[in-house]
Amino acid sequence: MYVLKKDSLPYKYYKKRIYNIFKVLIYSFSATNELILTFCFYQDKFDIKNTL
Repeated sequence: MYVLKKDSLPYKYYKKRIYNIFKVLIYSFSATNELILTFCFYQDKFDIKNTL
């Protein structure tokens, strides 16, 4: 069985890869959240305009 050591190259490589993947996921998640929030905000504004 192959065990990853802390200072071994694969460990560092995979750590970096996983970190990058998480960074991309978090970035895309926050971007979609902002889009949804702005969309809801504008929709609310338009609804208020329509009701008035």
